Amino acid sequence: MPAPGARATIARVDARGRDVERRADQGGVEGRARALAERLRAGRLAFEAVQLAARLDDPAAAALAPCLEAWSVDPWSIDARARTAEALLAGERSVAVGPAPRPPVEPAPDTWTDLRALYHEVLDDVDAAGLRAWLDAHPGARLAPPSFRWLSTARAADAEDLWRLYAATRLLDLLVARPGHAVEALLALGAGLGAAGLLWPRFHPFFHEVVEVVPDDDDRAPPALVDVRWPALVFGELLVLRSGVVVRAGRRWLDPRVVAESTLHFTYRRDGPRTDDPSMGSGSSSQWGTSARRDYATPDALHFNVDGDLPLTDDLGDDLPAEAARELLVHRRLVRTRHAAEVWPYRWTLTLPRVGAGGDRLAQELARGEA
Repeated sequence: MPAPGARATIARVDARGRDVERRADQGGVEGRARALAERLRAGRLAFEAVQLAARLDDPAAAALAPCLEAWSVDPWSIDARARTAEALLAGERSVAVGPAPRPPVEPAPDTWTDLRALYHEVLDDVDAAGLRAWLDAHPGARLAPPSFRWLSTARAADAEDLWRLYAATRLLDLLVARPGHAVEALLALGAGLGAAGLLWPRFHPFFHEVVEVVPDDDDRAPPALVDVRWPALVFGELLVLRSGVVVRAGRRWLDPRVVAESTLHFTYRRDGPRTDDPSMGSGSSSQWGTSARRDYATPDALHFNVDGDLPLTDDLGDDLPAEAARELLVHRRLVRTRHAAEVWPYRWTLTLPRVGAGGDRLAQELARGEA
């Protein structure tokens, strides 16, 4: 059942929905498209945007405003939007997706080597069934030791553990970069390596990777999800992979051009944007001796790149103000600030307290760079 605070909102949405249907019957496909677009502009509620996106397989989609064309009609994305809409209406903070993860155990000694070999197999287009067969043949394969699950019990990072985690995340990046983002294969591999799939119905820069920004007419409009391209993967408190999303936002929050042109750091591969991680420039073999970034969401704080040794507390120089450096570390890319010079954020670390119910206020402050 929906949370009590959502019932009045649901009633208003239902009333507007009935009006949409009535006008659609009178105006055909074009009338339906105009009515749907008006509903979106009038509501500006995150769950309305999700619900509307879930209907883009309707013939009216072709006649919708250009700003809606970025919304995917991929079956997985439609299902993800419907599930996040239900979570918003029910007041839930997250939604589990995909198979249950394998129980955490110490990774087998040869997991690092096996993951490297699997990476090259995936380059040749291994699908979800092939990945499940590989996992069955490697029951001890895990992405990280159990101690990495919780920040409070995580031991000082062992280099080989971080290499193994990097190999796993590089495999996941490869699946994300495929057309359609190979979500079924992504969830199969994540679960097999011990990670759980999750969706968050409200935009949060810790949990979400901004794939694309649909500009809002109101420059002050905060980000709202309009499409989900792939889920997040988590290992306890450790965020292994952020969920890829399209958001609608005002330019004071997210600048579409900056997002499209900026380099995505801590990432080896994506389909489209420039990427960079510490392995680049190394030989084909030595690349795999790269340490993975670790981000943790604990009940009272968010911890970014916990193995870094340079806290983002003061201006770092390099002509990049402290606020812009924090923007880059949080989002792994610049989302508002234009900065042409190269930066090296891999030593930076940051801890921010969680503020407000569900961290919603923090999400807004982070998105503006004001936290």
